[in-house]
Amino acid sequence: MKFLCALEAVNLDTLFSDCQDLSTVRGGGLAVLDIAGAVAAQMRLPDADVITRGASQGFLRIEGTDAAGVEAEVRHALTASDPWLGHATIVVAACPEVPAEFSRQRAELKAKMRWAQMQSPSVVYPTLLAKQVCAIDKVRPARGRHSDFTEGRRNLGRVKKKKLLEDLLTSTGIEVVQDLEELADHQEGNLLLKIAVFRFDGNDFGKLAQDCQSSGDFQKFSLDVQTEQQKFFRRLLLDERGVVRPEWITPAGKMRLEIVVYGGDEVSFITPAELGWKALQVFYECAEEWPPTEPVKPKDPKTYAGGLVFCHHKAPIHAIKKLAGELADWAKEQGKKHRGGKGNDVAYQVLESFDDIGQDLEDFLAERYGSIGHQALLRLPQIRAIQEGIDQWRSHLAKRKLHDLVDRVLSGAAKDLSFDQAARPLLEAKPKSAENILEQLRPLHAELGHALFVHLLELWDYAGLVAAGGQR
Repeated sequence: MKFLCALEAVNLDTLFSDCQDLSTVRGGGLAVLDIAGAVAAQMRLPDADVITRGASQGFLRIEGTDAAGVEAEVRHALTASDPWLGHATIVVAACPEVPAEFSRQRAELKAKMRWAQMQSPSVVYPTLLAKQVCAIDKVRPARGRHSDFTEGRRNLGRVKKKKLLEDLLTSTGIEVVQDLEELADHQEGNLLLKIAVFRFDGNDFGKLAQDCQSSGDFQKFSLDVQTEQQKFFRRLLLDERGVVRPEWITPAGKMRLEIVVYGGDEVSFITPAELGWKALQVFYECAEEWPPTEPVKPKDPKTYAGGLVFCHHKAPIHAIKKLAGELADWAKEQGKKHRGGKGNDVAYQVLESFDDIGQDLEDFLAERYGSIGHQALLRLPQIRAIQEGIDQWRSHLAKRKLHDLVDRVLSGAAKDLSFDQAARPLLEAKPKSAENILEQLRPLHAELGHALFVHLLELWDYAGLVAAGGQR
């Protein structure tokens, strides 16, 4: 008898939020990124029975005699594939397959997993008892300097990052940076040792998946999402010959990219700051090409809300990742409220003199942007226009005067100024090019209002760049 089996890694903070060591954090995330693939390989399931995989969850079709037995087999396969997965909380639920009732069964299995999650401990207690405390997470008992759980994640993080990029780019021999300082090095000026932290969250992907009425439909939808995200990374990193673009390689020949998660409704990664705005543009250029997946509603395309944080590499990475996620959530909410529905909206923050906003995000943004509100959001046309034009604008606009104007905009003192009244005083004494600059900025101002000047100042050092680091 065939059974449907769903599995998902939950309570993930114990895997990658318990310390600041990047290899350990990375290892925890990558260990559960493809648990369904690990089970499928261990149980030698045919490809047709791997309905979905990736993004710390999966949906499988397994031969068995009863649901409890199938669930036990899957749990055994997990620990057999990697013994220290026993430290992770992975919920498993199975039921006899009724093909005509796939949508209902999938919903029931999801509810069963949520119930199992609520009954599971937030932390899986280690069996090892010792007097020493792990030097990395400062909590678990250690064998030597580290606990077995932390040591396993740390080693896995160093190995799996390389394999992840090799698989993604279908290439071998790729060397990768192992920490954020190495990733953020070899940049110029204010960008030295700065990073860009991304989080893209699919708009209502759960609802789109619910429209799948069969396991085949669900398999196709999930595979399309994963394939599209893989295509994004390849377009970002590879040139038309399939060779890694030189700006992504350090002088020592290492790839300077940190992929946190992809393959489901979330895409998270970290780049050097100088490549951040270009990466944002490439993601949304790809997203606009991704068609709706049949038989999902053809008039309801897949879109992503985004959050982007520029900061120093020493900023607390968990807080920054959380902020990027909150910005994506805010962009999703504001996009629905003010932009006519679900769209590819992004919100960003540049953290210059501080590492954290230190308060509720919505309160912070209301205080930060005042009457500008949702005009802090950007979509691809504005992202592209800023990327392509800001280098010329930097050479013609007076930054000191732009500072003064932005202060007036944020305080509300500039609300009655027309575009010309606001922008013309910013121009340096170059009359021949002044009108051209104004005409370039005018369409953006029509879309963004005086928020345009805030974006110009915020992105002065971050957009429109030719990468200074890496190999040329």
